[in-house]
Amino acid sequence: MAVIQRITDFIPNTLIESQEVDDEFNQLVNLLSGVSTNKDTLLKYNNATDPVLRVDQLGAGLIQQWLHNGTVRSSISALGRLVLPAGIGATPSTDTISNLGTYFSEPTQFATGANTTETDFASKTVAANTFAVTGDFMLGFANFTYANNANTKRVRLKIGTDILYDTTAAVLTNLDHNIFFLLFRAGAQLFCFNMSLFNAAAPIAAVINFAPSPNFGISNVLKFTAQNGAASAGDINQRGCVFIKGSL
Repeated sequence: MAVIQRITDFIPNTLIESQEVDDEFNQLVNLLSGVSTNKDTLLKYNNATDPVLRVDQLGAGLIQQWLHNGTVRSSISALGRLVLPAGIGATPSTDTISNLGTYFSEPTQFATGANTTETDFASKTVAANTFAVTGDFMLGFANFTYANNANTKRVRLKIGTDILYDTTAAVLTNLDHNIFFLLFRAGAQLFCFNMSLFNAAAPIAAVINFAPSPNFGISNVLKFTAQNGAASAGDINQRGCVFIKGSL
């Protein structure tokens, strides 16, 4: 790597040649205008909290754009929309993906107590405008286990007061239960496409539910709940869940 260095050492109280000054300023001008192709920039700053570089877009245009040999590869908008190639091989795809990443991961294990109360398990307060436009979505996975008894057990996924997934009160005996789901905003509705996979001889179940008219402009709690049919501690256990968020 080659960085800018001083060309001329100017000495106080001596005459300066205009060409020397011109050469010095041209280094900066050429670097900032894209003329220079043999110098890179290196910024160093030692601070525990401040960023090394800040870029402040005052208008509605992109905050930053990254190119390779004149072709745009990635960009970030004034609203924070990060765009990347949808596939990267010898030639990157011209299709793009945006704002897909880990939204919430809960490694804590939960268990129902010796009661029949609906109990909150993993939960996340979803901020206003997280599902801002039609097409915004969330992918998720959760794992539950059920005790080896004939008591009924019930697991629900809710956003606000709307139920997106519900096992209903069923006799789930000695089962390992994996739930895969997609939350998808379509207009004013939030659809939940989910698939449940159980161990042993229990069936695979696929269900579509929806929240008819959630208010996307306010925060809503997205959570799993569990409810015993009998006051038996540990009938339902959650061993973790993950949410991945994507947006247009």
